[in-house]
Amino acid sequence: MSQIIEYKEFRAKVEYSSDDEVFVGRLIDIDDIVIFDAPTVAELKDEMKEAVEFHIDVSQRMAETID
Repeated sequence: MSQIIEYKEFRAKVEYSSDDEVFVGRLIDIDDIVIFDAPTVAELKDEMKEAVEFHIDVSQRMAETID
């Protein structure tokens, strides 16, 4: 079973790992691989926010170096 969660314009596919007992999310519809995990859904949403903000920051820095 998987679910989709969203933050800003980003979406992530979420699955539960019973082996590790954590929720694992991966941003979808982007060229980079961004994965995050947490033991609860509330924490997973916080981790997604951090991952997205980091991804945005890195993408902006990379765009600045290209210009």
